[in-house]
Amino acid sequence: MSAAEQLAEEILEVRPGACAFFSGSPGTESRLSLLPQRELTPAGIAGLISAHRAGRGPAPLIWKVLGVGTAPAVAAELLLAANESVEKQVSRPEAFSLVHFPAEGRLRISVSAPVAAPAPAPVSSPAVVSAPRLKRLKVLVVDDSASIRNLLKKMVEEEPDLEVVATAELPSQVEDLIKLHRPDVITLDIHMPEEDGVSLLKRLFPIYRVPTIMVTAISLQEGRRVFEALESGAVDYVQKPDFKDIRALGSTLREKIRMASQAKMVHHAPAAPARAKSTGSGVMDPNSIIVIGSSTGGTEALKVLLMGLPAEIPPILIVQHIPPVFSKAFADRMNQLCPFEVVEGSEAGMEILPGRVIVAAGGTQMGVRKVGQGYRITVDPAADPVNRHKPSVDYLFHSVKDQFPGKRVGVILTGMGADGAKGMRALKDKGWQTIAQDEASSVVFGMPKEAIRLNCIDDTLSLTRIAGKLISLLEV
Repeated sequence: MSAAEQLAEEILEVRPGACAFFSGSPGTESRLSLLPQRELTPAGIAGLISAHRAGRGPAPLIWKVLGVGTAPAVAAELLLAANESVEKQVSRPEAFSLVHFPAEGRLRISVSAPVAAPAPAPVSSPAVVSAPRLKRLKVLVVDDSASIRNLLKKMVEEEPDLEVVATAELPSQVEDLIKLHRPDVITLDIHMPEEDGVSLLKRLFPIYRVPTIMVTAISLQEGRRVFEALESGAVDYVQKPDFKDIRALGSTLREKIRMASQAKMVHHAPAAPARAKSTGSGVMDPNSIIVIGSSTGGTEALKVLLMGLPAEIPPILIVQHIPPVFSKAFADRMNQLCPFEVVEGSEAGMEILPGRVIVAAGGTQMGVRKVGQGYRITVDPAADPVNRHKPSVDYLFHSVKDQFPGKRVGVILTGMGADGAKGMRALKDKGWQTIAQDEASSVVFGMPKEAIRLNCIDDTLSLTRIAGKLISLLEV
């Protein structure tokens, strides 16, 4: 036996679906665990963290996640949602082996399985079939700038489960490339010659229905076009990359591409003029309160929900995962469409009033405090992200759970991850009514699913039924 083999605590074979977790902590030997696919859940991750923390003291753990295909991205998302620090994700295209050297705090990756004496097999045993090769997600990049096309290609292909099958400089090239390559996801620039990206999306999406991510400069002017694209079928958007932030944006882009490839292409009929949908009075109690959390697919979901409410509403507080500037563009858009006031919550001390919807400002955490006989929002741009988000649904929900004496309802809509699930549990424990959007109408059934898993949801409803349920719950 070699010296390396003597030092190795264990040899693990990592197959598709499973994920290996390597953690280091100052003054202790490193640890390595393998979780099967069925345990890549918040509960499974919680057990993993507990096992790795045992006997290590309060020092933070630094994690590396290794697996096949998209499994490491899923696992890393779960660790980050548990407020752990992930140093590195490693994704391989097929099964591989790990040799762990705990005393040295390092791993060795082997593409082939470790050599071991095979157990005798009956003569009639079938041949062992090797693991299938990873099916890579095919991405079509559309941008008139050669430098941006090259940057996006580099960012996408940093991990082996993604490949850019083609790039297009002009909108006139796109339809033929879709037919030829059948991409799983398209990244689409907004400003291009011949035809802008939003018009191109409106023309081609109804025909080919390829999940599309808009690539945009984060500005108020482009925010309006982005929301028009989301209304027309786009799944999400990402900031136009620059060389200086390629590492940070690359991780976000790859995560959104994987999510988009699995997103349901949900299309809701244009919202009808606001009207009460209950069989009772249809007049909502102005002394009640509604809080709503949403993420991917949420801007369209919120539009459908808000436009289903009557003109006279109780106060509504919303956290939509959204960058600065875009939150104002979204609030302005809703203010044009709805018969009540919709504003961005950018100023601390803004009063929470009947007839007013407040949308948390991007890049801040929004909470609530009591002032005299009323309530006002708190706005903290210096607060840390919660569940990697700022604004965070959990932050708002925990802030309001003990506030407001009247009827209270919490709603969680479509979105990736678990932000808001623990907050919904806290609301339910304090006597709030709780509603989750159902899987069939969600673009990404992540946040509602996690809240349902925590057994804190009173009603799971299709998006188009939520407004009517709110009216019936809060009628005077």
